[in-house]
Amino acid sequence: PYAIVQSAFKSYNVSMLKAAAGIYALRLTPKVDNDIMEIVLTLNRHDYRIRGIKIITSDGNVYKTDISNYKAKNKFAKSQFVFDKKAVPAKTIINDLR
Repeated sequence: PYAIVQSAFKSYNVSMLKAAAGIYALRLTPKVDNDIMEIVLTLNRHDYRIRGIKIITSDGNVYKTDISNYKAKNKFAKSQFVFDKKAVPAKTIINDLR
């Protein structure tokens, strides 16, 4: 969600929505027509951490992510972020679905 938020403010108009106590709700609408019709971003008022994001696309699909358990400053081994070539046989075909 953070990557979407960072890029969104350049490409979207932002307005505030009514929300529950302790929450900010932002409505983002595209400045230029695209596949995303609307993004609703909810944030904690006291620390601005993202609580959730809802994306509504032009074909009517709704994608929603809620963050209920946020843990900061976790330690991860570097190996968790390295692609292991041995795990994928040389003849494996990977289709790019972009």
